[in-house]
Amino acid sequence: MKTYLSTPYTVRISAFIAFIALTACQDSAPTKLLLTHPVATLHNASTITSKGKRYTVEFSPNLSSIPLNQYFDLEVVVKGSTQQALNHDIDLEIDAGMKAHNHGMNVKPIVKRLDKGRFRIEGMLLHMSGDWFIRFTLRRSVMSDSAEVNLVVRP
Repeated sequence: MKTYLSTPYTVRISAFIAFIALTACQDSAPTKLLLTHPVATLHNASTITSKGKRYTVEFSPNLSSIPLNQYFDLEVVVKGSTQQALNHDIDLEIDAGMKAHNHGMNVKPIVKRLDKGRFRIEGMLLHMSGDWFIRFTLRRSVMSDSAEVNLVVRP
């Protein structure tokens, strides 16, 4: 009876299986690390100007850093282009996503209006490490504008 255990084909298959097993082990260790030591670093300041230059958006998370795969809230203040307080109501929508992965958050945060131009965003969740954006969409009647900030969530 002929044995095939020592053929080059078997060696290549064994090496491939070992590579897959090793890669799987390497992927699981960083995931555990990412979930235990999450931080995010903002690329832009906490005040950004809308694309149409009509508004400025000030935002701050309720935590000292934006965590990976943990819920956090944002306080948001929308002002006019010259930093004056708004004397009219404005609607705010928020979204976050990863352009490189072509996806957004797994959850829909709740936007609570506190006053004219003041909001609390509850239930933000950035579930992966990497490059993210947070987009603030501002609507007043039929006019729409948006402001976007880029951030990196790191292990």
